[in-house]
Amino acid sequence: MKKTTKRRLGVGIPLLIVVLVAAYLGWRWYRMRPSDYEQRIPVYPASSSAEPSPAGDVPEGCASDPSPIVGTHITFDGHTESLSLLSLGLDAEGLPGTPPGNEGYTVAWWNGGPAVGSAQGKAVLTSHTFRYGGALGNDLNDGMLKTGDVIRISDDAGDTVCYRFTNALKIYVDTYDPDSDVLYDNGGDPKIVIVVCSDYPSDGGDPQARVLYYADLVRAA
Repeated sequence: MKKTTKRRLGVGIPLLIVVLVAAYLGWRWYRMRPSDYEQRIPVYPASSSAEPSPAGDVPEGCASDPSPIVGTHITFDGHTESLSLLSLGLDAEGLPGTPPGNEGYTVAWWNGGPAVGSAQGKAVLTSHTFRYGGALGNDLNDGMLKTGDVIRISDDAGDTVCYRFTNALKIYVDTYDPDSDVLYDNGGDPKIVIVVCSDYPSDGGDPQARVLYYADLVRAA
């Protein structure tokens, strides 16, 4: 091999490494930055309420007069296959339990609050957002849901309760008021609220915010 060829190879390999590292860092930055959709989500203490979904047509397969169930599967119509839904209590920190950390497309229902299908209050669901993508929370924060999209929750007996997505709200951890009803509410309009993480620091550490996705109970007029 000629010396000039060796020199070219000697220069080319480090340059390739630099390019690959820069591309990787750029990809990480892109994956961590809030999406255009997420940047438009109202930030708490803005109101969490939206116009209630009008009672009326009940989608096929949904209960017209729902009653409380312990759901085991959840489906976002037009977006996901059936996902596992766990029933969990509080974790070691006294917060609603979340799915196992490596299960990006599993959802958990906090069984210390209203049940899915309850006539009043918010049923609290949780799912994960991964730092670099690949979880339900990432899809939601990228704008997966549109107003009116149907969310189906079923139990092992085959009963299905449905909800329609209405709106989202971002809450920074250091501004959350635990006495508010944006998340925990036993007596208000019947909804589910899906809680996912948001705003991972670029230098590591825990996510700084949560995004709450609200959906109204579907029932006949």
